[in-house]
Amino acid sequence: MRVVIVLIILLVVALYFTIGIRIGFLFTTPVYLINAEGVNHYYVNSEPSNPAVVVFGECSGQAGLMRLQLFDPAHHLVSSQRCGLGNANVSMRAPNPAPGTYELRVSMLHYNGNANLEFF
Repeated sequence: MRVVIVLIILLVVALYFTIGIRIGFLFTTPVYLINAEGVNHYYVNSEPSNPAVVVFGECSGQAGLMRLQLFDPAHHLVSSQRCGLGNANVSMRAPNPAPGTYELRVSMLHYNGNANLEFF
């Protein structure tokens, strides 16, 4: 039993120093991030009848930086916002939406905090 506890502690420490600890699923539940690093990519398809693409929500950071970048189907950056220290409201919209697949790129650098976002 002691060996199992030691292995779990080593696993948590390894996660903390590599990619960070993430609790929750972005866009479905609030996410709590501890020393999070790396880049995540999320995609949404816009329909020709309603091509609007929106990212909104809030983030609250205690340390580090989280950057949100929205790319259009032609892979051009159309909107960007960052979450740093303190509370921030996130509101991004594609200015001239076109049908296709939009990408939201979330870059984190030693980010400690939480995020509650919607992407549609």
